[in-house]
Amino acid sequence: MGQRYYYYFVMQVVCDGERSLYLNKRTARDIWRNLYDFPSIKTTTALKYPLDSIAEAQKANLFRKLSFSIGTPSAVYRQQLTHLKVSAWFIPVFLQEPFNKEMKNSLSLVHHKQLINIPVPRLIARYLQDQNIIK
Repeated sequence: MGQRYYYYFVMQVVCDGERSLYLNKRTARDIWRNLYDFPSIKTTTALKYPLDSIAEAQKANLFRKLSFSIGTPSAVYRQQLTHLKVSAWFIPVFLQEPFNKEMKNSLSLVHHKQLINIPVPRLIARYLQDQNIIK
């Protein structure tokens, strides 16, 4: 059975006094197809510290041209799939301003009150519930 480590970047920005988050629609042919998740780095071996994923994300140009601050990473979340063990950390990323169209790419900006209507993997739903973002 395989093991995967996900480091999700909960990219959020305040627009008109309200918090919104960036989500990515998954299009790969896997069990999470057509569900939404956060931008992430995926590895087959765990990083020593969850915040090491920030450096990996910068290498992948995930945060290019952005002004942001980083919050405290979550505790590890685990999910057992039929063929895979998933461990995930959620790292809050507070953006100073929304992405411009060029940088937005496949990401959708979703108002936090609308997240209840967005299909997400169970692992992400648990995180959003723990953060009182969705009920």
